[in-house]
Amino acid sequence: MSEPANTQPSPTPAPQRRFDISHYIHKVSTRDGWLGDYDFGWLCTPVLPFMKTKKSRLPPFYAIDAQLPLLLAIVCGLQHALAMLAGLITPPYVP
Repeated sequence: MSEPANTQPSPTPAPQRRFDISHYIHKVSTRDGWLGDYDFGWLCTPVLPFMKTKKSRLPPFYAIDAQLPLLLAIVCGLQHALAMLAGLITPPYVP
């Protein structure tokens, strides 16, 4: 007998990650591990109307499973923690 038409495919297993200490040593001890190739100028430089540039820069993009540079991960984590703190503090002050 054939299967019903509304059955879902079986889920694919998650990739197995193995512990590799050399990856973490490289991440902490090299400039590439700390800074990577991220364009920090795009992150920190404001774009003002009177400062028109000839070419528009697109924001850097990282995929879901991409390895972030440590400095970028720390900065984004701090920003996220401050945003959560502001979300907790703000409601009591709103009348």
